[in-house]
Amino acid sequence: MSNSFYHVRYCLTKAQQEIIEPLLPAPKSTGRPSLNPLIVFNVILWILSSGAAWRDLATLLRRIITGRR
Repeated sequence: MSNSFYHVRYCLTKAQQEIIEPLLPAPKSTGRPSLNPLIVFNVILWILSSGAAWRDLATLLRRIITGRR
């Protein structure tokens, strides 16, 4: 998550990630590869903390994954 548009203060710390990681769903063995659940969780925290619109979620995730602006 080194992209400049994604503000670091909304990211979980390593200690917080270790607590939350066992609660997240395991990746499925079939179908399309899933996103890293920690990235999705961080983006949802960003939406809730910043007051951004939920419709921005798809655009933000696409930018984080591909590195496009």
